[in-house]
Amino acid sequence: MRVIPAADVNRALHSVNLVERLRTAFRSEQMKMTRAGMTAQAPSGTENSVTNTIVWTEGRFIGVRINSTFPENADAGKATELGLYVLLSGRNGDALAMIDGPALFSWARAATMGLAASYFARPDCERLLLIGVSPDIRPILQTFAAIRPIANVLIWDPDRDKALKAASILDKEDRRVAATDDLEAAIRGAHVICHASKTVSAPLKCAWLPSGAHLTLQWPQDTEPPMTLDNWTNVYLSIDQKPEDADTQPGPLSISPADLFQVARGDAPGRANYAQRTAFLQGGTGLEDLVCAITALELT
Repeated sequence: MRVIPAADVNRALHSVNLVERLRTAFRSEQMKMTRAGMTAQAPSGTENSVTNTIVWTEGRFIGVRINSTFPENADAGKATELGLYVLLSGRNGDALAMIDGPALFSWARAATMGLAASYFARPDCERLLLIGVSPDIRPILQTFAAIRPIANVLIWDPDRDKALKAASILDKEDRRVAATDDLEAAIRGAHVICHASKTVSAPLKCAWLPSGAHLTLQWPQDTEPPMTLDNWTNVYLSIDQKPEDADTQPGPLSISPADLFQVARGDAPGRANYAQRTAFLQGGTGLEDLVCAITALELT
């Protein structure tokens, strides 16, 4: 069994077109998935959690995502999301690799956002707004820049110092990256708005979305919306995988959004016209983690 640390994951997944690999998987893979989890309260009352997600593409691979969330880690300057990914053979059950979780999960989320944007974001998008600073920012920026001609990037975070630091690290000669503290103006001027941190919540009014804009929100299933969502009339909504009870869920899911599997297979439409406003809610299917794990194993 191989052990693949974060540095090797980042090096491998930085060098490959994950969006196209994920597109192929969404179009063709037949998979089974199950989730299980548990929670426990810390002495302070904060709820910590561990979730296992198992994906099996029969005859090929089995992927087991072990994901822990400890919110109070942030107070000590540590990551709040930790975990591992275990890759097994789908033919005989052999253990193939144990992979650093946070690095893999960041690239998987970014690849899913990029896949959705390839169907819903306008081809001429140049201005990207990233809401929230997290380890996902670099993979997200690289992924969007690979599929759209991104030239200007703004970063907003409740902690302005975090936004300034991230912008200074990511700023490049061919792509201007800066921090902003005016969220409404940044949204109104953006072509693509990306919610880059699950731990950052912000007020978001659909009236701020300009004509032709595309919005991506990280919204794990069975959780509260990450932002204030209002008046989704005339916004074409999609989600990576529609929950079985989606039609009974409150808020945007009651609109019966398009499923990204359906869109990738041509069974549901992508963007219909230049002026259409689109939104993608990312809950996580498990398939994106498996694709990234297989890629990391192949390239390290």
